[in-house]
Order: sequence, then structure tokens, then C-alpha cells
Amino acid sequence: MDNNRFQTIADVFILIGLALVGMVLFSILGLAICMPLFNIPFSEFSSVLSNVGNKENIDFLKLFNLISTLGTWFFSVFVFLKIKGYYFAKAVGFVKPIGQKLLQLIPLVFVGLVFSAALLMQINEAIPFPDFMKNMSSAASKALLKNMLAMNNVQDLLVNLIFIALAPAVLEEIFFRGILQKQMITIFNNHHWGIFITSLLFALIHFNMEQILPMLFLAMVMGYVAHYTKSIYPSMFIHFLNNGFAVVVTYFAKFNPTAELISNDAYQPNIFLSSASLVLVLAWLYFLHKNNQKTISTQ
Repeated sequence: MDNNRFQTIADVFILIGLALVGMVLFSILGLAICMPLFNIPFSEFSSVLSNVGNKENIDFLKLFNLISTLGTWFFSVFVFLKIKGYYFAKAVGFVKPIGQKLLQLIPLVFVGLVFSAALLMQINEAIPFPDFMKNMSSAASKALLKNMLAMNNVQDLLVNLIFIALAPAVLEEIFFRGILQKQMITIFNNHHWGIFITSLLFALIHFNMEQILPMLFLAMVMGYVAHYTKSIYPSMFIHFLNNGFAVVVTYFAKFNPTAELISNDAYQPNIFLSSASLVLVLAWLYFLHKNNQKTISTQ
């Protein structure tokens, strides 16, 4: 194993270690900020977790989750890049993307992603996962997510778009596509393997085997987009569209039967439409790839 690959493997362990440290430190910071803010004594913290139907408790958990997420994904990358002596914006990929004309098709491609995900959900449901894998997403965590997504007015919708859609999209992309994926590509010396392993880790940390295939596919699309455009902006936008779509659909579920089906992962589109959507997404990635090769060859 060459020294560069060995050093990159060590860097990945450092990055993951920093993410764990950041999660602990910022969770403590989150409690220190949120408990006085919501007037919740530390002795009653367990009751907050057990009574997630209470709106004040949900608001508490949203803010707490945002702070701990900031520590896990952003703090770890910031410290890692400081240690390595890299410039943050350039290292993560906050640069002008390659293939801007093709990127204008993202809204259309995202529609294709939605139908492709519905097809993958059907395949996912047919996979006989072992019980221990099925139970990775507990009933309690599902109930918590359902309550966090509960919205009674437009204000709740806007809050969820920020806390549940935008913040995770930005912070998770900085960690996974901004840094970890590049490290994995170096380790495997192959961008396909690097993107796949990073995407698999991304899907697994969400602890939801019921949606593992759609999440893995989405993560791989974002991975290839980040790799071919040399920028983090397009994958962040796709990630936000995905999260935001889930929030908006949940908001309209009580008004629209189709939205209700989608929010419950029960929507089953026409197989031909889903297949055509999958082809559309893959064709778009192919043209991004060709555009990337053309750009490299002219440099």
C-alpha cells in the first residue's frame, strides 16, 4: 500500500473520530442552550423524549438536533481541514460548477428521481432483510420523525423547510460529498467505488432499511453530480429538493390523497413511467460525465 493511500485511510479515521467528538460536544452544547431556552430542567429531559406529541418538546428537539448535527458534520470537517492546512471553501467544493447548462435540468431530473425512488421502494419492500436490519429504524424513532414533520400552518412548514430540509442538506453534503467521498476515491483509486462506499455509508447512517435502496440511489446520484461538476452546490440543491419535497408532501397530505400516499411511501406510479424516469436520470449523469471529460481534455 503506497504512503498516500495509507495516509488517506488514516485521514478517514480522523474525520470519523472528529464527527463522533463533534456529535458529543455539540449535543452537550445543545442541551445547555435548549434547556434554559425552553425552560426544561435537566431532570425532565427523559420526559421530553417520551412525550414527543407536545409541540414545545418538538421545537426543543428540532433546535437540539440542528445544533448536534452542526457539530457532527460541519465542526468535524472544519477541524479536519484546519489540521490538514486546507482552505475550507476550495477543499469542500464551494466553487463554480462544471456543466452549468446541464445543471439547469436539475428540477426536471428531480421529478425523474421521485418516480425512480417510488420504483426502488417497491423493490426494497420485496427484499427479505433479516429482522435485526428491519429493526434498525425503531417505532419510537418513526414516531419522533412523524411528530417533527407535523405542521398546522405555513409557519410550521417554513420552519421545517429550514430545520429538516435545508440544514441537513447543507451540513451532510459538506461532510459526505465535500470531504469523505474525495477521501474514498483516493483510497480505492476509482471514483465509482469511492462514490458507492460513501453513498452506502450515507444511507446506513439514516438507520432506515425500509428505504435503503432509494436513499442509496439518491446518494449515488448526488455523489456523481458532485464528482462530475467539481462543486458541492448541485448536490446540495438536489439534497434540499429531496428533503423539501418530503416536507411539502407531508404538509399537503391531509388535503390531497396523492400527497398522503407519497408521504406514507405507498404511492406506486406506472412501471413504464418509473423506468423512463430512471433512464432520464442515468442519461443526465452520462452527459455530465461526458461534459466533465471534455472540460478536462481542454485544460
